[in-house]
Amino acid sequence: MTNVVIVGAGPTGLTLACGLARQGVAVRVLERATAHAEGSRGKTLNPRSLEILADLGIAEELAAVGRTHLPFRKYFEGAFVNETEPFAGARPSATTPYAASRWLQQPQLEALL
Repeated sequence: MTNVVIVGAGPTGLTLACGLARQGVAVRVLERATAHAEGSRGKTLNPRSLEILADLGIAEELAAVGRTHLPFRKYFEGAFVNETEPFAGARPSATTPYAASRWLQQPQLEALL
C-alpha cells in the first residue's frame, strides 16, 4: 500500500522520498523520464540544503563529487577585471556545519539520492 505518491524524480522529489521513507512512510515516485536528466537546472546546493542531505546520509558522497571552491570571474565590456571566491575564508561552526555552498551537476545529485 502506498501512503504517498511523489510525481517527479528530480532532486526535490527524491529528497522528499528519501526523507519520508526514513520515517517509515511508504512512497511511490512517478517519473516520466527513463534516465537522469542530462542537463542541470540548478548547480548549487546552499548550506542548509547540505545539512538536510547530510541527514539523509550522503554527505561524504557529496563531498567527493561536489566543489566548494569555484572562482567567479568578473568582466567589464569584455575585459577581465578580477577573480574572486565568494566563500573564501568561510569556516564551519556549531550552527553552520556547511559554511559554503557546493556545486555539482543535477544528474550527480539525483544519482546519489
